[in-house]
Amino acid sequence: MKKLLKLNSILILSAIFFLASCSKEDMQENMIETGTVVKMRNFAQEDAGSYLGKTGEINSISNEVSDNLTSTVFKVVDGRMVPCDDCDINDFDITQVFLLNSQAQTSLYLNGSTPDVTHTFTGEDVIGIDLNYKGVYVRMSDIDVFSQSQDGQYLYTDELGIDVFANESAGTTSVVYNFPIGSSEDNPENSYSGLWMRIVLDFNQEL
Repeated sequence: MKKLLKLNSILILSAIFFLASCSKEDMQENMIETGTVVKMRNFAQEDAGSYLGKTGEINSISNEVSDNLTSTVFKVVDGRMVPCDDCDINDFDITQVFLLNSQAQTSLYLNGSTPDVTHTFTGEDVIGIDLNYKGVYVRMSDIDVFSQSQDGQYLYTDELGIDVFANESAGTTSVVYNFPIGSSEDNPENSYSGLWMRIVLDFNQEL
């Protein structure tokens, strides 16, 4: 009888360890599945005026991203995008571009490099930028990765995640952000410098 009880105890303990191991593996798989590989396209100035919208109007966020679109700097005149022929990308000392939420900070651009990185999005993510222009620090407002209004086209949901940026006709999951260089806390959507920046991100769901 004692041997039978001992055998039962061993079997129960073995089952507990097996279930715990499975739960740990499942948890790791779920964590991996929620991670997203992100690649920021590096800055280039020589083609800055080549890919302005047909109307010249500024879209702060869009999934209409061509293969040769780059991160860059441009001008805004009378509320319209225009080529910045007299801009020099070397005047911009961009120390770092990063993704930030309450759980993590992930560098997209660091020391001139744009590596593939993995980031877990929560819907509260912002893009942060450390920037000097001609040696002077420039205040940059955080850029929301997802639409923040309930009727926004790129609103985050748990079901879609970054797939909200999927462009079925182009077969891509990418997004472009346009935002002012230099702004105030009271007026974060306008640029006192007249210059704007474009950042392009490509996403791949990690398996």
